[in-house]
Amino acid sequence: MKSFAKFSALLIIVAFFSSACGKYEDGPKFSLATKKARIINTWVYDEITVDNVFQPLDIEDIVTTIEFKRNNKIIYSIENKSTTGEWELSHDKEYIIIRFTQLGNTDIHALKILRLKSNELWTEEIDGSSRIIRKCKSK
Repeated sequence: MKSFAKFSALLIIVAFFSSACGKYEDGPKFSLATKKARIINTWVYDEITVDNVFQPLDIEDIVTTIEFKRNNKIIYSIENKSTTGEWELSHDKEYIIIRFTQLGNTDIHALKILRLKSNELWTEEIDGSSRIIRKCKSK
């Protein structure tokens, strides 16, 4: 009987945390891997929408890779051209902040995380008046 009570308590705790742990709009609800560990990967574009309108991937999108490194470096590559920068999570871990510096100018991008799994990364970026959602998969 004691083991049944322990099992029931464990089941209630797991159910509570699995429904309460979802940080991102599109999931996942629960993950054992840290957010940083899930971001560290090489990503390729799977789908892009602008203002809720699907955009077919062009050749540049298809050959683009984004590599988030453990040391907070990022490598953005299109074919044989690469740009390096730095990335970090915002203090609330809802945004990926990316900085690229070229010729003394720094570009900063704030990507809102919509979904973060070890093999899926969905981000939202506001560019002017446009809402761009990029769905990436691990390479």
